[in-house]
Amino acid sequence: MIDALQKEYPDIIKAQEAIDLYLKNLLIIKLLKLFPSFIFIFITRLVKSYLMIYHFILSFPSYSTLHKRELKIIFKNKQKLRALYSYIGKLGRRYFISNKIKCPVLLDEGATQLVFALFLRDDYSNEIDYNEIDFFLNNYPMPDILYYFDSPSSEEIINRLKLRGMKRLNKYIKRINSNNKDINLVIVNNFVEKSIQIQSYIIKILNKKNFPLYSSKTLIKGFNND
Repeated sequence: MIDALQKEYPDIIKAQEAIDLYLKNLLIIKLLKLFPSFIFIFITRLVKSYLMIYHFILSFPSYSTLHKRELKIIFKNKQKLRALYSYIGKLGRRYFISNKIKCPVLLDEGATQLVFALFLRDDYSNEIDYNEIDFFLNNYPMPDILYYFDSPSSEEIINRLKLRGMKRLNKYIKRINSNNKDINLVIVNNFVEKSIQIQSYIIKILNKKNFPLYSSKTLIKGFNND
């Protein structure tokens, strides 16, 4: 996928590489090279975190409506700190890149994963608030182009979860203290089905808005044909 994108857009670089290149040119990072490597790595990570938080704060005038609404949802979440850290990091990075990085940047799935983190109910019940997803998609700083992977079947996803697990699901099952395999299977099935429904809904809404959204199959097929 990355090879295909770099062939289509020769000047594109990964978001993390773009951020690292920006950091290397900061005076404080250049001075840190005089110190032992563990100090250099530690302070560099602190600087990077500070930049993401700082740019998240800078984004408030432009995205105050979005932030206020999503932060309310986050504080209703059982894993508030994890959700808050994820939201600030992803929005801060998005705003930082749009304002500081001038070349084309390849963003990972983090931004769209926010939709699942925010709107897939913590108990994985049948309720999905599509109005909130609409609001998010209408107010989130979207990329110029979005490529997506088509979701595999429910059975395949469940088999993958059985093999490698998922931290969020495991924590929920542990929290409700469930040792019942049937109940656990229902939880996993609900999670998978709702995730697929949310992905399908996002694709449907973005297509209605005529947003430049493409399946990764198209890109990879073109790459293989070349």
